[in-house]
Parts: sequence; structure tokens; C-alpha cells
Amino acid sequence: MKSFLLILMMLGLNALLAQSSLVWSNPPTTSNQLNAVNVFDSSTVWCFGEAGTMIYTTDGGASWEIYYSQITEDITDCYFITDSTGFISCSNGKIFKTADRCYTWQEIESGTVSKLIQIDFIDNKTGVCLTDDSELLLTTDGGINWVNKRFSSKENIAAITLVSPNLIIAVGAKETIGYSLDLGDSWSINQSESNFNLTSLDSTPDGKVVACGDSGLVLTSENFGKTWLRQIVGMKRDLYHVSSNGNSLFYIVGYHSILPTSTDGGRTWLNKFTGSITDLKAIDYNGNFGCAVGNSGTITYSKDGGQIYRYVVNHTNATIKNLYNVKTTDTNTAFVIGYNGALLKTTDYGKSWNKKSSRGAIEFKGISVIKNKFYWLVGNGGEIRFSSDSGNVFRAQKSNTHFDLNDVYFADSLNGWIVGDRGTILKTNNSGKSWINSFLKFKRNINCITFSNNGLWAVGDSGLFLTSMDKGINWKKQTLTSSDNLNQIVFQGKIGMIVGDNSTFFVSQDAGLNWEKMVLDFSEDFNGIDFCDEKNGWIVGSNGLVLYTDSGGLNWIRVNSRSRNDLYKISCYDQYSLFIVGTNGTLLKLKREY
Repeated sequence: MKSFLLILMMLGLNALLAQSSLVWSNPPTTSNQLNAVNVFDSSTVWCFGEAGTMIYTTDGGASWEIYYSQITEDITDCYFITDSTGFISCSNGKIFKTADRCYTWQEIESGTVSKLIQIDFIDNKTGVCLTDDSELLLTTDGGINWVNKRFSSKENIAAITLVSPNLIIAVGAKETIGYSLDLGDSWSINQSESNFNLTSLDSTPDGKVVACGDSGLVLTSENFGKTWLRQIVGMKRDLYHVSSNGNSLFYIVGYHSILPTSTDGGRTWLNKFTGSITDLKAIDYNGNFGCAVGNSGTITYSKDGGQIYRYVVNHTNATIKNLYNVKTTDTNTAFVIGYNGALLKTTDYGKSWNKKSSRGAIEFKGISVIKNKFYWLVGNGGEIRFSSDSGNVFRAQKSNTHFDLNDVYFADSLNGWIVGDRGTILKTNNSGKSWINSFLKFKRNINCITFSNNGLWAVGDSGLFLTSMDKGINWKKQTLTSSDNLNQIVFQGKIGMIVGDNSTFFVSQDAGLNWEKMVLDFSEDFNGIDFCDEKNGWIVGSNGLVLYTDSGGLNWIRVNSRSRNDLYKISCYDQYSLFIVGTNGTLLKLKREY
């Protein structure tokens, strides 16, 4: 079978993309990592993170909203030089400026394509940016122009601070500390033999400087970095970011939400906890109002200087567990399954989600629904669960296997099939009251099964492709020109498609008789695929990949998923009703514009 490159076309795509976009349904804000935060006042806070994520509150944390800007890059840091004017740095060397408190952004030419990891200003004119390969960018005209400079040290520099109009202090690997008295033209670098890395630092106008790093390491200076006090705080947990609030208050965030706080300029520290196990990546205070952000979209804030912290997302009806599969059963109803027994159902197109009891810490992978009434779930350790009341109550069915089960398909309320690890294929003709094991000689993991064109089709690891034309009594191994793991197979009439790791993509136009490998110009794993009709379809994959076609798979375009999480499965009911699931509780839906 010949291969050819599919041309990605921007023109001619369905108006669906022009009028609609993917938005978060769970968690209510995001599960992307948040890297930066700015507290404007006691009412307004903006948080920034992966995939251009922006989340804000204007009522002191009572409510939070996602702001969908046109920025798609990972945002790594932010700095505001006035109450309304500020900058964000991004992973691909881009710098953006706002003059209206984040509602509109203008790209600023930085002169580099390296990842920017920090941005800092000493006044409204002089600022610096740091890249992950130790480049220093300097501006003296308020961010209009940036000059590229480089450190003389070969050690990795992780953080910088402008202590005064001319003094820059930098820290990095092995407790490296660098000083420049001429805005980066020349440097004095002090290196040690330490195995500790410094990751962040901040300073105050009167010369106090605090740096933090691995295993609770904190360095404190009260004389513009001339001498340092070395301490171990934070229960020896890794510390990621330090922020000053006035001349004596310093806040540090780190591993598993540790939050050391100092009220005496860094001489002594009190360990505080926010009540979460997620890592915090950044913190900012303005007076008594502070906000910290981190992994999995974590946002926690305090109104009393850090005495009490409140979390933004109430996980009572949300989750940050990995979600592995979803089934959309009508325009408003969908059922989601995942890690550690995660079961979620919506009947209002994702406005709210109800948690269902799984009675066990099962890792559910596959789901099949008949008539929006009969539900079958399969998961690790041979687990099968069945519901006859639209997924409200589930009871166990006996599989007679201990292998992990990955997918299930029912053709009607009686006849169904399950596939799993080590070549496991189970079948039933009585709604799952009893299951028969086919005991195949193929011992590779089978990841997906479907029924179409009078046959059963299954795909699995290392290019495994199986078919059965007698309802699963006998199975035949088919040959595909791929050794990659195959993750899903779907049919839309006579058109069949298979997706797999490393952007593997096969198409059949004759009901599965012949398969042609298509070369799509992507590098991500393709984990899931679904079509809502013969023309409109979607592929989801690793690192937030979402592709869309309105040509039956001939042309594909990348869609902004607003996520960097791995996406596992997509389920479409029609052209305007779809859900996507992935890691860290990622649950996206198509925004309706009608």
C-alpha cells in the first residue's frame, strides 16, 4: 500500500470551526499547569499557564472565569509595571504586552525563539527576560525593544531579579550566584560544588534578597547580595518560587503545596500548607490578598495574609483524575470513565457533572451504551460493570479473567464483546450474564473493538489487527504496514479509519478490505478518533492534540484544544455535540454557537 502526505488545508473547512471552539467542561477552570499569577488588588487576580491559559477573578475570588485569548503558547511568567500594563513571557520566545489588564495583547519582538522562563522589571522602563538556555534579554524602553545578552557562566541560570536600576542577581544550578552591576554587560559568577540547585529569587527595594531551590534550600541576603544566610526550610521539599510583599514579607511555594512564609525578611520561616497534594509553581501578594497557582490548574488564595487559604475548584462534582473514555448518548448526555473508579455523567451538555459510585478503585477504560439505558464498563483486573438504569447503579459481572480489559462493544442489548491485555477477547449473547473467553494465540494487548459491515474489527499493540466475520467465533490476523501501537478503529459506512502511536493513520474506503497508510505531518500519538457523519471527524492525541476534518479524512487541521494534557478519547453525537477526555481530569466540549 502506498503512502502519501496529506496536505493540511486551512481553507474550505466547515463553518463549525469558524463559529465554535473547544472549551473546558471539567475542571470548571482548567487542569493545565499554571505558571504565573498577578494580584492587582483585593478584587482582581489573573493566572497564566500552559496553552495560553488565562483565568481571572474580579470579585475577590468568589467566582473565576477562563479568558479565551488568541494566545496559544505556554505562558511561563508575568510582570506588571503599572496597574494596567504588563508583560507575559512564553515558551517559544514570544513576549506579549497588555495595556488594559489582560483583555487585549500585543506581541513584542524578543529576538529569540528560546523558551522564556522569567520576566522582571525594576521600573516601567528597565526589564529583563531569561531563557532556559541562559540568554538574557534586556529592555530599557518599557519593553519596546529587547537586546540579547549571554552569561559568561556555563552553569544553567534558572532565575534573575533586578535589585536596583543597575544591579542584576542571577541564580542557578549548584547554588550558582551571579552579579552584574551594569545591566548584564559583565558578570561576576560564584559557583560552588553543591548538589543543590537554586530555582527562584526575589528582592525588595531596601536590598533584601531571597533565593530558594532544591530540598528546602533558602538563601537570604540583607545587603544586596553581598553576604548570604543559608537555611533549610519547608520540610526539605523542593521549592519553586519566591515572592516578596513589601520590605519584610516573603512567600515561597513548592512541592505538594508547601508554603514557607517569612515576616522578618527571610531570617526565620514558618511552614504553611494549603491542603492540597499538587505542586505550586508561583505566588503573588498585594497587601493581605495573595494567590498561588500550580499543577493541574490549582488555584488557592488568601484574604488574610496567608492565615487561611481557599481553593478555587470544589472537587465535589469535579475531578482531576485521569479520564480514559467518554460516550455521548444524545445532544446533552454523556458518560465519562477513568482512573480510580472515576464515573461522571452530565445531562446538560457539561454545565454540571454528577459523580457516580463505582464501589471500587477500578481503572475503567472501555464503555458501551445501548439505547441510553444499558451501560457496560470494563477495566483493570478483569473488571466488568453493568447498569440497566442509564448508569445510575452498576453491578459487577464475572469475566473469568484477571487481565486488564480495555474496550467493550455491544451490537444490541444481548450481544457484546470485550478485548483486553494478552490477547483477551470475551463474548456474550445474554447481556453479560456469562462471558466466553476466545483464548486467542495472539498475546499482544488489544486496545479497541468495533462492529461494522457484518464483521468485528479489533486493533492493538505493535500493529495488531484482527477481524472476525462470524461474530467472534474465529479471528483472523490482518497485515498492516505498522509496528506502532494501534489505539482505535472506527467506521463511517464503508469508510474505516485506524489511529495509533506516532501519528499512525490508516484508511479503508472499501469496508475494510484494503487499508492504506496515510502520512500526516504530526509527531504526537493519535489516541482516539470519532466521526459524527461521513464528512466531519476528529482525532485526539498526546500533548493536547486535536485534529478536525470536514472532508471525510482527506484534509486535517489542528484545532486549539487549550490544553497540553494527553487526550485519550473523543465522542461525537452530532456536529455540535462532542466531548474529549484526558489526563488530570481534562474534559473538553465543543462550544455551541447556535
